[in-house]
Amino acid sequence: YYRASGTSFSVPIIAGTASLILSRCPNLTNTQVKRLLLQSAKDIETPGWDQYTGYGILDARAALSADPDFFILSRVLSIRSARKNGKQVVEVTGTADADHFKRAWIEIGKGENPTEWKKVTLDITKPVKLGVVGEVAAGNLRGAKVWIIRLVTEHNNGQRREARYKLKLG
Repeated sequence: YYRASGTSFSVPIIAGTASLILSRCPNLTNTQVKRLLLQSAKDIETPGWDQYTGYGILDARAALSADPDFFILSRVLSIRSARKNGKQVVEVTGTADADHFKRAWIEIGKGENPTEWKKVTLDITKPVKLGVVGEVAAGNLRGAKVWIIRLVTEHNNGQRREARYKLKLG
C-alpha cells in the first residue's frame, strides 16, 4: 500500500464497489449506496472524517453487508469567533446527525495530538444539520496555542463518530 491522491485513482474503485452493491440490491437509492460506502469505510490516521483521508479506506466487503439506512454523521465545517451575552466564544458550525440519534457534544484537547479531552458543552439532544452545533467559551482555550475541537456524535446503539478541527491561536 502507498498513499496516492486524486479522483482519477479513487473514482474507478468507488464506482466498481457501488456497481457491485447495486448488482446485489438494485432497489437501493443513491443516498443509501453513498451511506454504505462512507459508513463502512475503515477510519485511518486522524479519528473521524478529515480533509486528507475523508472517511478512510473503502471496505467493499463491509459495504456489501452493512445496513443501507444506518448512518452517523459528525462534521465540523467551520468555527468563528463571536460574542454571546457579552462573552467571547468560539462558535462551531457543522453536522451532528444519525438515523437513530442519541446525542452529541463538543470536547477540546490541548496540542496537536491531545491525550486528554475536556467536555465543554452540554449534550446536544437533537440532530443538527449544517448549523451551529455548539459554542466553546474562550476562557476554556487558555494554556496552549493549538487546540483540537472534537465533535462526538452518538447513535442509539452506542456507536460514535467524531470530527476534529485544529484551532491555532495567536
